Order: sequence, then C-alpha cells, then structure tokens
Amino acid sequence: MVGAVVRQKGASDIQEKPRPSKKIALLYLIMSISLGLSLIAVVSAIRLFTQNKIFTFKNIVSLLALCHCSWRNSRLEEEHKMVNKQIWGTIQSGGVWEGEFINKPNQGELHWEFASIPPDTDEDGEMTHFVALKTDTTSRERVEQDLSWLASFLELNPMPVLEADWEGELKYLNPFIRELFPDLKSLGINHPFLSGWEEIVENIRQAPYARITREVRVENRFYQQSIHYLPQTRRLRVFGMDITELKLEEETLRGSEEKFRLLVQGVQEYAIFMLDPQGRVASWNDGAQRIKGWAADEVIGQPFSWFYPPEAIAASHPQHVLEQAASQGRYEEEGWRIRKDQSRFWAQVSLTALYDEQGGLRGFAEITRDATERKQQEEMLARSAQELEQSNRYLQEFAFIASHDLQEPLRKIEKFAQILLEISTQLEGHQRSYVERMSSAAGRMRNMVEGLLQLSRVQSQGQPFERVNLSTIVAEVLTDLELQIQHSGGSVEVGELPEVEGDPLQLRQLMQNLIGNALKYHHPNMSPVVKIHARQSPRKVQVLVEDHGIGFKPEDVKRMFQPFQRLVGRSEYEGSGMGLAICRKIVERHGGEITALGEPGKGASFMVSLPLQHSNV
Repeated sequence: MVGAVVRQKGASDIQEKPRPSKKIALLYLIMSISLGLSLIAVVSAIRLFTQNKIFTFKNIVSLLALCHCSWRNSRLEEEHKMVNKQIWGTIQSGGVWEGEFINKPNQGELHWEFASIPPDTDEDGEMTHFVALKTDTTSRERVEQDLSWLASFLELNPMPVLEADWEGELKYLNPFIRELFPDLKSLGINHPFLSGWEEIVENIRQAPYARITREVRVENRFYQQSIHYLPQTRRLRVFGMDITELKLEEETLRGSEEKFRLLVQGVQEYAIFMLDPQGRVASWNDGAQRIKGWAADEVIGQPFSWFYPPEAIAASHPQHVLEQAASQGRYEEEGWRIRKDQSRFWAQVSLTALYDEQGGLRGFAEITRDATERKQQEEMLARSAQELEQSNRYLQEFAFIASHDLQEPLRKIEKFAQILLEISTQLEGHQRSYVERMSSAAGRMRNMVEGLLQLSRVQSQGQPFERVNLSTIVAEVLTDLELQIQHSGGSVEVGELPEVEGDPLQLRQLMQNLIGNALKYHHPNMSPVVKIHARQSPRKVQVLVEDHGIGFKPEDVKRMFQPFQRLVGRSEYEGSGMGLAICRKIVERHGGEITALGEPGKGASFMVSLPLQHSNV
C-alpha cells in the first residue's frame, strides 16, 4: 500500500502532483511479483482539501480504509490509537514500521497479516510518499500455535515424561516427574523408574521405529511406560502412567478367578464346564469327570452333543438347547444323558450364555447334576401314590359296602333286643342284663358303621366348592344344636366369620362336630361356654372353637384325630370316636389344617386353617 503525506505548506507551494520516485516504482515492481506479498496502492501527494489545512495521519488511515485494510481490526481494539501513533512516528522519522495484526477485509474472515511501511523522501529529505506492504501469515501463525501447544503438552502433562540420550543422560524432565521423583535427576538410569535402560537402548538400536511398552515398579507403585526414539533430537522419550489401582484390581480379580477356578475344579457333586460359542467343550472340572466318566484331555474340544442319547441328537435337541440359551440368556431342563460307558443318567441341566462388553457371545457355562436317584425316588413315590390312591378307592368302596351291608343285621339285632326287653318280666335279672348290654353294643356298632360311612363319603361324595358364608353355616348348626344347648345350660358366643370357598355340607358337618364336642365335653357341675371367632390373613382364615371343658393331654393331639380314637371312657361321654377324624378329612379336602391345644381340666381350643379361595375347585 502506498499512501501520501503532505508537508505543512501553503496551497501556492503545491504546483503539481509529485510522481513516485524511481525507488518507489522499483519497489512496486518487486512487490508485485513477490509471492505472499501484495502492494496495496501507490499514492502520490494530494492537494490539500482546503487551503492551509494540514493533511494529517487520520487522512492516511482513511486512505488505507479505502484500500480495504481495516487498522481497527488490530489484535486489541484498545491498542488502535497506540498503533496509529507508532506507525506515524516511525515513518515520519524516516524509519520503516513493521508489525503483525489481525485483519478482517470487508465481509471476510479474520486472519493474521504482516505489514511493512517504509517512507519515501525527496531530495531535501522530506517524506513525500509511504509504501504499505502486507502478507497473509495465518498459516504460519497456526503452525506456531500448534508448535506452542505441542511444547506445552509435555510441560502440562499430568503424567511423568522424560527424554534421555543413548548414554542415559537425562535431557528433559517435565514438571510432574520432577515432583514425583525428586531424586531422578541425581540417580539417572540407576533410578527404579529407568531400570533396565541398557536393554531398552539395545532394543531400540535394533528397531529404531519400534515402540516399547513395559511395566516398572517404584516402591509400592506400578507404572506403565511407553518408550520411543526421536530421530530429530536423537533422544529417547519415556511416557509413564500410574497403573497401581488397575494393577491391584487385576491382581484381586486374578486371585478371585483362581479361587473360583479351584472351587469349581474341586466340586464333585456337579459337572461344571465351559463351552465355546459353537458348543465345544472348553473346560472340565473334577465333578464332570466323576459324573460323566470322561477325563479333561478326552473331552475338551469335542461337541457337547457327546453327552446326549441318540434320539436327542437325531431330533437336533443339542442345537436347540444352544439356540435357546443364546436367545434367552439361560436354559434349564431335565433329561437323559450319556456317560462314557454309554450308561444313562437323569440330568438336571442349567446352561447360561456368556457375553462380552460389546454384547458378543463368548460361550456358555453348563452345570449338570446327576438327578438319577431323585428321579427314581419320584417315580417310586408316584407309583406309591397311585397305589395308595387305588387302595383308598378300594377302601372307600369297601367301607361303603360294608357299612351299608352291616346296617341291616345291626337293625335286626337292635329290634330283637328291644322285643326281649319288652318281655323282660319273663327274664331273670342276669338275663335282662345280657339283653341290655347286647342292645347297647349293637347301638355302638351302628354308630361306628355310620361314622365309617360318613368318613368314606368325604372324598367319594363331596360337592363342588362354592362361596360359603361361615357365619350362616354356624347359625344353622346352632339351630340344630338348640336342644343340646338348652339341656346343658350352656351358651355359644360367635364373632365375625368370613366367607371361604368350600363344600357347604362338609363345612357344616365340620362346625357341627367341633361345636357339639365343645358342648358335650364339659365339667359335670358347670355349664359349657363356647367361643367361636376367626383370624384372617390375605390368603387364609383361621377359625377357632374354644371351650372351658375337661380338656386333654397335649401328647394326645395327634391320636385324637385318628378314626375310632377316644380319650375318655364310654361310661362318661358317649360317642363313636369318628367325629374328629371326619373333621380332619374334611379340612384336608379343603387344603387346610386342623390342630388343637388343651390342658386337662382347663378346656380346649381347636384351630382350623382354611384358604379363602382355591385356584382350582
């Protein structure tokens, strides 16, 4: 750029516009062909805008603005005036002003520029012209910034960094390593951080462009080092990173894995082994050898389909197992497996898929347990249950038939006994006693047969379950027992009772037996008091029937619920010994439990637990 400066002369002193000197013209030519520089303008002296007005530096700046050079885009806006003053002072004194600044051409982007402004004088030494030359230095500035950043990288790096020559003389230590190892400078390659330096140098001499990675220990800390050669400086640079925590975690993990391996290896009751993604055996513990018969060197690398019987292999079941475990994460089943000697065993199998951090399938872990003995026991129990069910069915049929067929002979015995008693005036005293005892025995036998018939009907003639209000059931029972209550002078207190699902007729029989017993087994000189109430939970209800009667011994609880069992003599309290057995049978059919608490002379409490509803009734 060429600008014009006018001396302080009057208007008459200016005869013509001076031309640029030969020096300026030559400079223009040189700058025009120089790479990276641009000659902005050549401007000769300009007439004064008004007579006797000095053309100041502000006018020069205006001219520069016309040439698209915005000096106000200097690096700092507040330095604008100072820069103007420096430029003016330099070129006015005959010197060349040079400097860098940030420029922004019209509608352009910010970029760095270097400018040089030399003055041109006439024969009298007066400045007549100035030349402004500039070049774009943005690329160079960016390179310098990058180099500065790279230089600061080592200084600001929060990890130990050093450089040394081939002989091990330390040439550079960054601030972090100087603080970390204060004695490193004095010890040099004898410091634990640089142990084995001679071997490192030898390795790099053989492969100059190789990068060496190693671990060193300094006291109780571990460091991983990355070492490479710098050809420009003929130095070796060492980057370090503290990996103590990682090392400790690895050692802990390694210890845990070793313990787990030893634990798995020592397990004898389970076959524990690993499979690769294709289902080939990758590991084998002692339990697997004991259960399946193969040694580790015989089976590792073989497909796990080895362990399946031929019919399962023909149906592609092993592949199905792998696919299910891979898609669902886990697969469990029970089935027949094959040992090395081709014998079969019933296996309980769990196969778990193993994945890496990216979700890729790494393989499978299989745990197999020999469940042959349990399978045999289950089959035996199933057969026993089937036989028992059949036996119970035969017994129920027999009980029904027997009790039904015994009814008629017993009725005849009772009838003939009654006839004999009616003609007792013709019988002697001991003869009449025999007839009375015969009639009483027949009556007891009839009651026992009737009780046996009721017991068999609990299962054979039970009705479908429905919603039953226990309060209604108890009210009906009390109506039936009204005469017994009045005769004994007793009372019955009934609390709030819930609804349950069950057989209405059987639940009524259950409550009638329990309440009837509570009224019957009372102290001779005391009126019975019976209390009935319930305790309810979310899934079941416990009905309690409590009395203050004669009670019983705690050790008799199990025996009292067996058929034909009596805890008191017939002469004191009548009964067949079937009532509580029928109660237990009814409660069991309803999926509940019955038990009792008692103490001789202090009463009894019978507790019946029933589910509020059944999933399948």
